[in-house]
Amino acid sequence: MSGYHNNVVLPAFGMMIHFQLLRTSFVNHNVKLAYSWIVKKQNKTLHITSCQQGRPDRNRSLLAKQSLGQNFLYDDNYVQKICSQVDFDVENGGKRVIEVGPGLGALTRVLHERYPNMTTIEIDTRAVDHLHSKFPQLRVIHQDVLRTDWKALAESLGGPLAIVGNLPYNITTPILFSLIKNCSHIDHAILTMQLEVALRITAKPRSKDFGVLSVFSQLHSRPSLLFHLPPSVFRPIPEVTSALVRLDFQPKKALELFKHVSMEELTQVVRTAFQQRRKRMSNSMKSLTDRLQKELPEDMKGRRAEELKPEDFVQLTEYLFGHR
Repeated sequence: MSGYHNNVVLPAFGMMIHFQLLRTSFVNHNVKLAYSWIVKKQNKTLHITSCQQGRPDRNRSLLAKQSLGQNFLYDDNYVQKICSQVDFDVENGGKRVIEVGPGLGALTRVLHERYPNMTTIEIDTRAVDHLHSKFPQLRVIHQDVLRTDWKALAESLGGPLAIVGNLPYNITTPILFSLIKNCSHIDHAILTMQLEVALRITAKPRSKDFGVLSVFSQLHSRPSLLFHLPPSVFRPIPEVTSALVRLDFQPKKALELFKHVSMEELTQVVRTAFQQRRKRMSNSMKSLTDRLQKELPEDMKGRRAEELKPEDFVQLTEYLFGHR
C-alpha cells in the first residue's frame, strides 16, 4: 500500500482538515495504520494528534518514550539528506563514525551500508534489541550517551571521532557540552536538534540568541546550521522546528585559548555574565568580582555580556582569576 493524502473541508469551523496516511509497505491488512491529523487555519498548521498504533514494518514498531525525549525520524528524503553530509573514515569502513541515539535505525540503515564498521550508542533497551535484530553486524553500545568516555572510545578506535545523531530534545544541551569538553577527541559532529538551540549555537554577538552555548560552541568549534527540518518528518510530531547542525571542532585553537584558563573558571565568568544579560557588566558581574576581590577592566564596565565576542570572555577570565 502506498501513502495517500485527502482534504476534508469543514465550513462551519472555517478549517481544512488534511488527513495524511503514512507511506508504508506491508501484507497484513489487519494492522492499524499510523496516521496524523493536521488542521490548517489562516495559513497556520496545528498538529492535533499523532497516532503510532500499527506495526507496518519492524523498524516502526516502537512507540517513542517521552521520558527519553524521543522523536523518531520518519521521512526518507530527510534521512538521505542528513546522511549525505557524513563523509569520514571511509577507508576503514567508518570505524570512527559514531551514531548517538539511533532509535529505530532510520539513519543507521543508510549509514551502515556505507560504514559497516560504525558504532551506535543507545540507552533504550527496546531499540537496542531492535538494532541487534535488524543489523546483526552493527556494534551497539547500550548506555546513556552522557556517560560515554569519549577519550577512551576515540583511543580504542584509533583517533578522533565523527558523531552523528538525531538528538533527544530534553538532553541536547548536556550532550553538546559533553562533546565540547572532549573536543580533542572528536573531529566533528553532525546533529539534529531544536532550531532554537541551533540558533543559539551559531548566534553572533549583539543578537538575542547569543549566550552561554554560543560562547562555548564557538570557542571550541566552527558551527554551521545546514538546514531546517519541519515537524512533519518526525513521529510523534513535535511542536517545534528542528535543524541539522555541523560542528567542526578545533582542538588546537581551544588549547591555545585555554592555556591559562580552566573550563571551570570560564564557566563561572560566562554564566554569571549572562544571568543578567541586559545589565551592564559592572552590575551583572558584581557577585563574582566581589568574591574574587577584583575590579572589572574599565573597558568592560559599561558593556553588556551579549556585546562581547567569545574570545573576550577568555581574556576576562584570565584577568579576574589572576592569570594576566
